[in-house]
Amino acid sequence: MEIRYVKAEDKDFWFRLDLHLPETEFDRKVRDRMGYILSEDDSPAALLRYHLFWDNTPFCTMLFVDWEHQGKGYGRELMSRWEEDMKKAREAYEREAYNPYSKEKMKEYLEHIMGDEVCVASDKLPMESKRDLLCTLSAVAYGEENGYLIRLKDGYIETNQMILRRFEIVREEDR
Repeated sequence: MEIRYVKAEDKDFWFRLDLHLPETEFDRKVRDRMGYILSEDDSPAALLRYHLFWDNTPFCTMLFVDWEHQGKGYGRELMSRWEEDMKKAREAYEREAYNPYSKEKMKEYLEHIMGDEVCVASDKLPMESKRDLLCTLSAVAYGEENGYLIRLKDGYIETNQMILRRFEIVREEDR
């Protein structure tokens, strides 16, 4: 038994069991990986599809085990797999949503710190607290992706029992 995401080549099997889904929605299920096929001996035996309410709440809209395969626990297997995938997706979403050091938040942080300045030297950045140090290092790590140039300078600075190479952050458009 194998459970995998629905593929375009599953169309004939899918529409043999699912008489209600429009073809355009099937294509979307394939593209967005919002449907599953359970196979037995490389032959499709069951399907599950779902939808998102309010763009973030998964809801199973169909679970169908082909008549000849019913009574083998395939419905439970599909539901377990789907629930596990939804749990993992939710955890990943929450990790990203609540990451105070995400790329986007670090761009906002640099914009706030730099204000109208074209260039800011590491000596001028807040690094007294561990939180400030983490923000600064994360902002530097995402610097190029966020449109900034990070230039290394001669010398070192000491902060929070760490020794860091001096650097400066320059707005990309001002290089």
